[in-house]
Amino acid sequence: MNFLLLLLQLLVVRGAYILLPQGDGCVYEKSDKLYRCINYEGFLNTSLSSGTIEKLKELSFFSVRRWKRGALSKILKELTFGDDEDEQFKKETTNIEKNLTARMKSLEEHMAEFEKSEREFEILENINRILSSPRLADIFDLVNVTTKDVANEFNFDENYFWELSSKLKLSARSESNKIIFSLCGDLYRRLACGEVNAVQPAGDFTNGNNIFRFFDLPRYEIYSRFFQTSASKCDEVKNKFFICSYDKHKDCTVANSNGCKRVSKIVPDGIFTQEHSYGTYVAAANLKKYLVRCNGNASWESMPESKQLFVSLPFSCFARFGNIQIDGRHEEMKILPMDVTIEHPEFGQEDLEELETQKGISFEEIEQLKEYIPSTTMDYFLAVLLKTVCVILGICLLIAALLAIIYNIIYCAIKV
Repeated sequence: MNFLLLLLQLLVVRGAYILLPQGDGCVYEKSDKLYRCINYEGFLNTSLSSGTIEKLKELSFFSVRRWKRGALSKILKELTFGDDEDEQFKKETTNIEKNLTARMKSLEEHMAEFEKSEREFEILENINRILSSPRLADIFDLVNVTTKDVANEFNFDENYFWELSSKLKLSARSESNKIIFSLCGDLYRRLACGEVNAVQPAGDFTNGNNIFRFFDLPRYEIYSRFFQTSASKCDEVKNKFFICSYDKHKDCTVANSNGCKRVSKIVPDGIFTQEHSYGTYVAAANLKKYLVRCNGNASWESMPESKQLFVSLPFSCFARFGNIQIDGRHEEMKILPMDVTIEHPEFGQEDLEELETQKGISFEEIEQLKEYIPSTTMDYFLAVLLKTVCVILGICLLIAALLAIIYNIIYCAIKV
């Protein structure tokens, strides 16, 4: 498929539109999209705090040992006073041991509380880290959930899981000693993935090249593994990956433009341009050549026979079509001539009504265009009225003639 689309770019494009590859993507029907949230429960690993806790324990026990050394010095000092103070020494030693035991027990209780607080603090730190991290893999590891599990819940194509999951929203809350993660996003009951192409319709000039007309085709065409789909909207959710939507009730598709609206544009200078994020469409009825200038070097290029082409220029280039200049804003140059085979009917009442709905068109312009449409002149209405009257009179005369013939036949038969 990529080879065929590339071939289309290298050759002159034939048909009523051209396809411009944009990247990969998935398409869904608008009524098939739902919103859902899924909760996962898990426990965070607090092993990271063990080193800190041990260090604090070590520092605390050092202070205890220093206290013990102070007590021992005192004991040794007391020993130098002789046997007459032996009874006093025993009492003080007993008191020291009791005091030391009580302090050790209190220290152990404090350390247990400290470890609990440390674990709770680290859980909060980890929650903040997870919520600020764009990597869903961290969440999956912590709650023991795989990408396949989430893909099944949201009906994602696993080949494009990371692109599709980029739109999911994650939140977390704590309940008792549990962490509850909520993963929310769009659920597509039917999702087809493949190549996404922008569609540029071709058109034709009429009314002395002052009006340009084209079909308002869907803007995108998606080629999935099983079918071809036209989409009216595509959003780029990641680098060159799109999520597109279509309406199954609309009859207008790229493959069948019969149900598409025909658009007319007034172009007094005979040049029509249409800007897109991926390039510019140009139709110039009266031009034979156009100017291309890149890095200071200029060249005149011939307009294709159809007078229509699609232009994508690098930042260092620009092209000039008559008085209209198109500046470069892309990474590479693409100039695609279009060999147009589309033919619209003559400019008529339908085109005029469509123009009247557009903004920026003056009353004078509409009145001038009416001169080219017989269906809007009084002569036309009089002609239609006269024709209708003539048809009615003709029918009446025919009926009268038939009645006369029948009367003559009956009269002759009675007379005989």
